[in-house]
Amino acid sequence: MDFSYSDEQRMLADLVTRVVADHYAFEAREGYIASPEGHSPDVWAQFAELGLLAVPFSESAGGFDGGGAELMVVAEGLGRGLVVEPYLGRIVLAGCFLDATLADDVKADTLEPLIMGEARWALAVHEPAGRYDPYWIETTAVKDSQGWRLSGRKAAVLAGDSADHLIVIARTSGDNPARSGLSAFWVDADTSGVRRTGYTTIDGQRAAEIWLDDAAVDADALIGVEDDAGTALEYALDRGVVALCAEAAGAMEIACDLTLDYLKERKQFGVAIG
Repeated sequence: MDFSYSDEQRMLADLVTRVVADHYAFEAREGYIASPEGHSPDVWAQFAELGLLAVPFSESAGGFDGGGAELMVVAEGLGRGLVVEPYLGRIVLAGCFLDATLADDVKADTLEPLIMGEARWALAVHEPAGRYDPYWIETTAVKDSQGWRLSGRKAAVLAGDSADHLIVIARTSGDNPARSGLSAFWVDADTSGVRRTGYTTIDGQRAAEIWLDDAAVDADALIGVEDDAGTALEYALDRGVVALCAEAAGAMEIACDLTLDYLKERKQFGVAIG
């Protein structure tokens, strides 16, 4: 198989490389992590302006219809700079879930603010008791006369500390860990009964623990079809794995380059060891 980049993929890779080189010197990265946002809003806005936020989305969502290869190109470039912008949490996980779930006639209106770098979404799926099983969902959504009431806890929600909108995965039927019986809900972060604690992860990203204490949402807060969020969830998480692997490859490439440079310069007893 030929794993060479196409001309378009090479142009995309060069674009990401330039942006990261211009904005992600080590000292600048440390400043972004220490800031209240945990990343750089200016860099995020430039990502949007250059179209990087549109790469993984379908054309019907207003995106570039990039596949796994294009997503890997972007993520690998971000990994080379250990970039802490919330690309994985907001774009790959939350955004791709919405792209896979929403109907084409409403998809663009919902995702355009995200692609423009304005909306802040997070996918709240994993739970403390789940042991990394995304289908072990103890959070419940119960219908009432006004809509739904959600109760439960979500753990390690990437970009969840700053999200304005949460995609909460809740169980509406069935037993754990069945993939069927899961539903997704649009929950604004300032909804009564929602509370969260944000923190910095070991790699400099931001995440949050989120509690839902009988949080009430309207009937139209249901995203997609009741009991059928499992397929879209798998799609989004799979693309998240692709992005993480590519990001790790980019980080390891830079680590190897830096090690090689060091070995060429390091001397022992007056003799270069490289």
